[in-house]
Amino acid sequence: MNRSKILIIVFLLFSVGYKSHGQLRLGSSANEINFRQAPGTNSKVLSTVSSSNLLVILPREPQNGFVEVFDIESSSFGFVFESLITVTDTLNFSEQHFFERSAEGSAGEVTLEMINNTGQPLFVWMNRSTFNLDPHEKKDLVFEEEEIVYFSSAPGLFPVFGREILKKGSTYTWNFTMATLAGNAQTRDTIRLNISLVEKNIVTDTVYLFSSRIDTIALQPIKTDTSRVAKDVNPLDLEASKYKIQMLGSIRVNAYYDFTGMHSTEGFMPYEIPVGEEKIEGLSSVYLGARQSRLGMEGNASTKVGLIRTYIEVDFASSSQSLWRLRHAFAEWNYFKMGYSWSLFLDNASTPTTIDFEGPNSSLSKRHGILKYERKVFNKGTAGISAESPETDYYNPADSLISNKNKQGNFDIVGRYKYDIGPGHVQVAGIFRRIGYLKQTEMDVMYGWGFLFSTSIAITRKATLFAQWSFGDGIANYYTGFGGRQLDAVYDPMAETMRLKSIRGGFLTYSFIFNQSWRYSFTAGTSYIKAFDFEPDDSFLSSKYFAGNIFYNPIETVRLGAELTTGSRTNIDNQKGHSTRFSLLASFDF
Repeated sequence: MNRSKILIIVFLLFSVGYKSHGQLRLGSSANEINFRQAPGTNSKVLSTVSSSNLLVILPREPQNGFVEVFDIESSSFGFVFESLITVTDTLNFSEQHFFERSAEGSAGEVTLEMINNTGQPLFVWMNRSTFNLDPHEKKDLVFEEEEIVYFSSAPGLFPVFGREILKKGSTYTWNFTMATLAGNAQTRDTIRLNISLVEKNIVTDTVYLFSSRIDTIALQPIKTDTSRVAKDVNPLDLEASKYKIQMLGSIRVNAYYDFTGMHSTEGFMPYEIPVGEEKIEGLSSVYLGARQSRLGMEGNASTKVGLIRTYIEVDFASSSQSLWRLRHAFAEWNYFKMGYSWSLFLDNASTPTTIDFEGPNSSLSKRHGILKYERKVFNKGTAGISAESPETDYYNPADSLISNKNKQGNFDIVGRYKYDIGPGHVQVAGIFRRIGYLKQTEMDVMYGWGFLFSTSIAITRKATLFAQWSFGDGIANYYTGFGGRQLDAVYDPMAETMRLKSIRGGFLTYSFIFNQSWRYSFTAGTSYIKAFDFEPDDSFLSSKYFAGNIFYNPIETVRLGAELTTGSRTNIDNQKGHSTRFSLLASFDF
């Protein structure tokens, strides 16, 4: 099989099926203006746009004196009376087509592998259909048409758009990244689109493609007729698959200096802060390691019943004696996902970038067995439901009678709904748990529940807010800082029964992007777990958490970071402990 790769940098192409004027106009208004649904003063007002916002006038003919305008701040469209906009800059371009057309009468589909590497929620309009990609999300699209008309934007970033004539039966990778574009009037961040074409010329056997994300703009094609490659396959070996396999990886070295000697190597956990007699004056600790490094393998199969994607990922942060820790192992088919991966009872898109391995300790972060159904609904919504593997995370002295048995007979049921609000999103999620436990000599049940409210929103072109707030009963093991600490429930020795523990917590993060290389953020969080009178005085009651970090990306695949984290823990008897940690991170993704 011959496989060639053509890597192209595409900057601000445009036709979108309209008559081209050969240029793109940028501007602003002297006063607040109305974005209307249609070109006319009687049309519905969709929103009011500030005079400070940068506007893009789409190059199509005016209608009734109105032009169609895109607001970069909010990633929204609308019609505006043309005389209200002052043009401040003009970008010239020419229509281009990079790929070979299909031969007349050709059959097959065009497959697009969309990858969002901007770090922002991405909106893509393609052939009259809309798609949303979370940061670092991959999405596979299949089109029967060979002409692809597209427009893509992200909050605060200049959009990329255009038209491409693609070849049927081929696969293209569309990689969206962020770059800084210098215009005549100002410098601004823009979306950068890299299109990679892989064309199959000889179909004789299977080739495994090892793909490495290297900071470059060109690849020299290497052609090999694999029909002449000698094969030596044992019948007991895994026969070569007919589907593409991609290897991924990340080398991550982290280090810290902890002022109170906390031992967690992966993050700052206020639950572990020493309080009272546990605190030893002068005790500190240091660490340097690469346990956060990870390896992944992804496979994609285009079948008669739709696209099937499989993925497996491991790291070295195992808490047991084994070398590997499983992070993901799942298969996706259409709207379904099954295997071991993220719970639906969280929101990765509202979790900020931190050096702490799993994010803020009061955020929700849980991976386990799931069977999920999730899809886009209406115009801007995403809804999903899942059955998830239950976990026993409590101490019950009666469990000595059933220590080698699974006590949970029901799946956790989770649902969530996410709504795209232009410059970001809002989400609500809920969980219901039926938790079994041994009460004296027979099984009994407790009913846990919880809610999560979360959002990420771009408040300016370069600043974004992330926030989560959650609460419930019997859900402590879903939190980053409390999972595996037996805090879902507690044994009541007076009533000889189990009692669910209530928990609530959340955080707020402010993130600012200087440019493509530099960014910083500040995070403040809090958590509280209800205490009972029969619990020991040194039991956990509440915690506070604050972190500030800065990251530098010299190239797209290398990240350097520093973070200062401080926090406190309060026990039931109101004794408090404080701790501070300074952390460093260096990573290379391939």
